[in-house]
Amino acid sequence: MLAVLMSCDPEGHVGFWSASPPPTAAGSNAPDGEDQAATIDDPAAAAGDAAVRPPSNGGATGPGTTAPSATDVCAVARSGQPALEVTVVDTNAVVYNFAQGAVFPPGRYRISYVDGCRKYDDTEAWTLHGSVLAIDLALQGRGGCYLVVSDDREALGLAPGTSGLIVGEGPDPAGAFASYDECVAANLKLAAFDFSFSGGTLGIQNTSDTSPDKTSGEAIGRRSPTYRLARLDDCP
Repeated sequence: MLAVLMSCDPEGHVGFWSASPPPTAAGSNAPDGEDQAATIDDPAAAAGDAAVRPPSNGGATGPGTTAPSATDVCAVARSGQPALEVTVVDTNAVVYNFAQGAVFPPGRYRISYVDGCRKYDDTEAWTLHGSVLAIDLALQGRGGCYLVVSDDREALGLAPGTSGLIVGEGPDPAGAFASYDECVAANLKLAAFDFSFSGGTLGIQNTSDTSPDKTSGEAIGRRSPTYRLARLDDCP
């Protein structure tokens, strides 16, 4: 069976192509062979018992945690205390929701890069988004990117992050980095993604990297790409 996956470019364009279905996300009840994109309200649960829980996951305290009300979560997003963050460890089209899947009221929001990088497939390059040309180059699994998503995985835009699979400056597929620290330093310089939102859940999703040899930040004792959510205007 074929699954429809999404690919993005640095300009925020979203495209679709058919590919083999990704592995079922950890913790999913989908039968073997059935593709199902999971939603993670407790981000550490996505990678199983071996997951490294980041310092903040939007206040998540474990499976079954009740999502805060829209009023409460808006106030937290506006004040930034505590920070609403998610670390995207699983790249099999899993959605990592901010604030345990709470519903955010309409308004202006900002997604900022905080920390973390990863490798696609067996490359030696640290990056965030994959290559725009990945599909054209037949590099299976390397076209993934990080999207800001809402209810039913509606794509709101591309999360901040560098793109590329080859180390060095230059056009795509170049733009990746030889070391994790170089990658993080470059991404910390990027502008945040500001957007108007009609209301609902908010999360980050990697559009799918099914390659077997990918490397997470946690694999070297660091973090995978981590994002922070903030509200820019006053709460209703």
